[in-house]
This record gives sequence, C-alpha cells and structure tokens, in this order.
Amino acid sequence: MAYEKLAPVYDRWMRSVDYDAWADFIWQAFDLQGDGPHRVCDVACGTGAIACRLARRGARVTGVDASADMLAVAQQNARAMGVRVDFALQDMRALSLHRPQDGICAVCDGLNYITDPAGVEAFFARAYGALLPGARLVFDVSTPYKLEHVLGNRTFGDDGGAAAYVWENVFDAKSRLISMKLAIFVREGDGRYRRMEERHLQRAHSRQELTQALQKAGFSHIEVLGDDRRSPAGERDERWYFVAGRA
Repeated sequence: MAYEKLAPVYDRWMRSVDYDAWADFIWQAFDLQGDGPHRVCDVACGTGAIACRLARRGARVTGVDASADMLAVAQQNARAMGVRVDFALQDMRALSLHRPQDGICAVCDGLNYITDPAGVEAFFARAYGALLPGARLVFDVSTPYKLEHVLGNRTFGDDGGAAAYVWENVFDAKSRLISMKLAIFVREGDGRYRRMEERHLQRAHSRQELTQALQKAGFSHIEVLGDDRRSPAGERDERWYFVAGRA
C-alpha cells in the first residue's frame, strides 16, 4: 500500500516545504471571519503538517487519510505541536463528516491519487455535501506538465543521512497515468541499510476536467491559481491551486 513504508521517513524528505505559507494560503482562501468555532477538514492529510497548522490558528480540525501509517505519524506530530486534531481513516471518495464544515482542503497531490474521473466526481460531491453554505473547498494538483515533463520517465535519488531513496517514474500519455516505483533505504542501528519498496499511481487531471467536475457537484466561483498561488494558472505551472465555493 502507498505510504505504508514511506510514512516514517516522509517528513524528513519534506523539510524544505514551507507548510506555514501553505497553511496561510488555505486559511485566507477559507475566508474565515470572527472568533469561530471554525470547523475545517484536511482531506488526504498525510502526516498532518497542514492539519496541525490550521489547528494552531484556532480551528477545530478533522484530518482524514486512507493510510493508517500516515495517520499514526500525524497523531505524533499533533502531540508534538501541542494541538488537537481528530484523525480518521477514510477514503476521500467516501468522505463522511459528523458536522458541516467551514472549509475543506486537500493538498499535496491528494486529487492526483484518484485515478479516474468518477472518483474525482465522488469526492467533489461528498465535499460539497459536507460544507456549510458559502464555505469553500481548497485543493491542489500536480499538473499534467509536471507529471509528464518534469517527473515522467525519469529517475531521482537522494543518499543523505539515515534514509535514502531511488525514485523511478513512467508516464503513459494515453492514460495520463504516472507509475512511480520508490525504493527506500533506511539505516539500521548496526549501520546496515534495510531496503523497502512502494509503488504509487497518479493521474494528470486537466483543468477543464476538474472545473467541470466541480460545477457538476454544485460548486461555483471557481478560481485556479498557478505556482505562486497568486497568478492565474498556466499550462507550464507545476502545481495548480483550486478554490471553489459552495452555494
């Protein structure tokens, strides 16, 4: 399963990500006013980097993910940051929340892991139903340009410190799927490295597909931004950020 073996070392390889700026963008996109309570949900929350930062801003946060291993790390991170987040094991396509939310987000490729249009539509419908009127869904995707031309049919590696990896990617233009094979090497106490392997599959969703699926679910006032989170999205951006409002 994806993120089973990767979970314990994931945060080491994401140290360069400016999660504070990412959380600021999401908070502002939610356009939350007043003192709350602000109930928000971080979907495909991973190790909880965004969920914990939203909680630190005063929100009542639910974090959901399909990987129990990632959620275990997320719980540790929440305790370390001194915040409360309610974590739940869920497939985002079957999102189910007890109370309506003031905002829902899904960051860092969550949507790319849904590899069929019907699955995307299912998530958008669930998210729409879980939001309060006027609330917003915020998510991002790795773009078709990134998956095909930046990552596709290339091999990457990192040999630093106590964990190393070799990451091989194959992109299929017809299906728009990228298959990722990740070999992980973790140094044990005796100095030897233990090898583990994971396979990931992502889809390159087009802007038109995602916009139409959002509209089908009932969302409106859809904004799509590019890499800098300020300018309109372009075809050669590596990440698109969507903000969509519930009527």
